[in-house]
Amino acid sequence: MESHLKQSNLIRDIGIIIGICLVISLNIIQLEQYYFCAVFVGIVCITIHNLFRRNKILLNTIIGIVSVAMLFVLLWNRNVYNRWYEYDSVWVLIAKTAVNILLVATVFLYAIWHKKTSPDARVCAVARLLLVLLQVFYCAFAVHFTINYSLGISAKAVMTDFVLCFFGALILCMVVGNYIWGTFAFSTVVTVFAVVNHFVFEFRGTPIIYNDLFAAGTAKNVASGYGYFVTGEITLVLLFYVFVFISTLCLQSNNNNKLWKKSAIPFRVVIVIACFGLVSKINHIDLEDSDSLYHLSKIAWDPMFGYNKDGIIKTIIQTRNCSVLHKPKGYSKETLSEVEQYSVSNSLLADTKPKNIIVIMNESWSDLSVALPIETNVSYNTFYSGMNQNVIKGNALASVWGGGTCNSEYEFLLGNSMWYTPGTYPYQTFIKEGVPSLVSTLEAQGYHSIAIHPLEKENWNRENVYQYLGFDEMHYDEIIEEEQLLSYMERGLLSDEGLYEYIKRSLEEASNEYNFVFAVTIQNHGGYTHSGYENEVVCEEYDSYELNQYLTLQKQTDEAIKQLIEYYEEKEPTVIVMFGDHQPIFTESTMKDYTLAARESKDIEQKEKIYKVPYFIWTNYGDFAFREKDTSLNFLGTNLLEVTGLQMTGYHCFLVELQKYIKAMNTIGYQDASGNYCSYEKMDSEVEKKLELYKKLMYNQLKNNNQTNKDIFYLQGGSN
Repeated sequence: MESHLKQSNLIRDIGIIIGICLVISLNIIQLEQYYFCAVFVGIVCITIHNLFRRNKILLNTIIGIVSVAMLFVLLWNRNVYNRWYEYDSVWVLIAKTAVNILLVATVFLYAIWHKKTSPDARVCAVARLLLVLLQVFYCAFAVHFTINYSLGISAKAVMTDFVLCFFGALILCMVVGNYIWGTFAFSTVVTVFAVVNHFVFEFRGTPIIYNDLFAAGTAKNVASGYGYFVTGEITLVLLFYVFVFISTLCLQSNNNNKLWKKSAIPFRVVIVIACFGLVSKINHIDLEDSDSLYHLSKIAWDPMFGYNKDGIIKTIIQTRNCSVLHKPKGYSKETLSEVEQYSVSNSLLADTKPKNIIVIMNESWSDLSVALPIETNVSYNTFYSGMNQNVIKGNALASVWGGGTCNSEYEFLLGNSMWYTPGTYPYQTFIKEGVPSLVSTLEAQGYHSIAIHPLEKENWNRENVYQYLGFDEMHYDEIIEEEQLLSYMERGLLSDEGLYEYIKRSLEEASNEYNFVFAVTIQNHGGYTHSGYENEVVCEEYDSYELNQYLTLQKQTDEAIKQLIEYYEEKEPTVIVMFGDHQPIFTESTMKDYTLAARESKDIEQKEKIYKVPYFIWTNYGDFAFREKDTSLNFLGTNLLEVTGLQMTGYHCFLVELQKYIKAMNTIGYQDASGNYCSYEKMDSEVEKKLELYKKLMYNQLKNNNQTNKDIFYLQGGSN
């Protein structure tokens, strides 16, 4: 028995020695991506052994075999952890050296502690302190390592996150009243965040910012449509979390905790207040400073910029400022009087008032050829491409990519641009009861309004927002339970054809003379990894199952559009507007590359390619030739009124005027009257003046219903 114990201990010790040696050697040969794994193996051998001492022979044998196996796998598959970050040269030496000393010291302290039957109190105290610091390092490491950076992260960002993690852990230590369990609680929160942030980034293309925390319900409802893959990054973070948990159990103190004494309460309160004060100081941003506001808007629409430059935690905290509606400089209700001079008199179809206005925001509808030259075995947009009579169509700029559907709704229905409120979800924060919109404008002209979306009403707070906007009827996922629609389900979602059938039936049964339908489709929602799905459209240039599935869905959308248009060709005067909410996002590495160049490009025109979505405005009456026009979603609702000759509010008239200077705009930049793509940093004086007025109008519309200028936002003599 004794000989077996010595053999198993030898295997265990070999694992420990190999782990420590690899820490040193792998750093020397610049393979930093492995050294965390190597240290983990050595530490876990000792900590697990300390927990379960009774069955030493079996346990040590298992630990030794697993340790050697893990090291073998790590060295064999060098692509498991195949990247690291490009730190600033001076800080890289400091950061790596500090982490290595800390981890190696922890291994040796554990080993010393293990050799003693009664561990020395001073050794235990040092080990606990090292564990606390190690967990802070782990937290800063975890939040960064789970995000696939394509650009190097700055040392400033890493150090900022480390400091903020330290303060966060210290706050929980004071709240919990225990240093070991306080830091472990913080590590748990950070681990959950890191894993969630990883998948959010994979599915949406942008990481988490502050306002995403309030969209958790929507994320939960749509998450089932995506495929989840445990990557090397996630594996490593979870392995370290297991180590943190085991270490916490091993090093927890059974002695009386001085922090729980009544005399320690004032001390704990002071520490918590001081930590909050320091965190607030680190994350302070001067909202009166134009440069600070520009930086805030930049990290709001491009969180990766903030992650790289300022750090993840600081970026999330700072984007909280985006939830506040900032008063434009020089704002007063009197400054809005300029809008009164604008009016619109000409229209294509002013002589006929349409009986039906059908607006369809089509989930992830896009023409990928705008950003990605592709060839397929069959066409996936034959009908849309061939529309050439009584139609205006082209590309519209959206302010979101890969997700954030509600922001495209917001821009269309309210005529506002996310340029003013980047990094927010106005449906969650700014929309209150009585906010004027396209709904109120059409209802003032006798239209009965119907909102339709075949998913949960809680998504993006639509249940409340649609009521605030004044829709007369609202229909959600209850419609898919109707027997007539059961045959139209596709991948567990209602197909476009099924939704259009519901729209047709609703209008046929409507008792009102004039009707306005706003419908949001769901057929094309990601992800595109459903097994057993027959892909009719195949792109041979890219070996991507996701792409083929998406293009097949686009073909079905095109066929459904054809059926809808043909159905209304001989009906009462009808206008149909359709637009995509955003381009899709793919999780396969072969498809991620197509957006990488655009997202990282410094050229505005190149960057805007992945924000373009198709749209059309079609009528079954009148007689006008095909027109191609670039626009953006904040202008599209006004374009609808402009085409039909329906009455416009002063705000819509202003948007017509603004579009003479800016063809299209979003959070990235704008397209000027000559078709050039421009940054908001470089605007000519006339454009800047118009946008300042635009900002003041949006503020007046959203800030407070009692302060809203009714002469500008409502039709005079209407029901409002």
